[in-house]
Amino acid sequence: MSDSLTFQNKIEVANKESVDIQMTISTRRNLIWKVTNALRYVLPYPRKIYNYIGIQRSLISHNVNHRYFPFKMGVEASSRCNLKCPLCPRTTLDRAVGNMEYTDFIKLIDIMSPYLFQVRFHVLGEPTLNPRLPEMIKYTA
Repeated sequence: MSDSLTFQNKIEVANKESVDIQMTISTRRNLIWKVTNALRYVLPYPRKIYNYIGIQRSLISHNVNHRYFPFKMGVEASSRCNLKCPLCPRTTLDRAVGNMEYTDFIKLIDIMSPYLFQVRFHVLGEPTLNPRLPEMIKYTA
């Protein structure tokens, strides 16, 4: 396998001249990065791999009654927002506004962490309005 991909092409510019274009893309760095991340984040957790493969099989076979957990999760650290965007659905919802309790967050992460690859802190509110957000991020890492 080569360390780079090279593309050569001849194009015509505005004054009808031909110009040779050559572009080289390093594939070695990309491949090393992907393999390193796979070894670091995926392989030590066979339960995550089993869960991910099961979800993908269920999606392909259109099976909605499966026993697998989600591998991505969105957490609403705060349902408050300091903006009043006219197209945001948050402004039309009738629900309580506030911050997620840290103890509830810990329980949720403890249950779901064996299956998750990604946790996102943004749903409809502004997560940075929660004063305990840095602690939540440290706990998920």
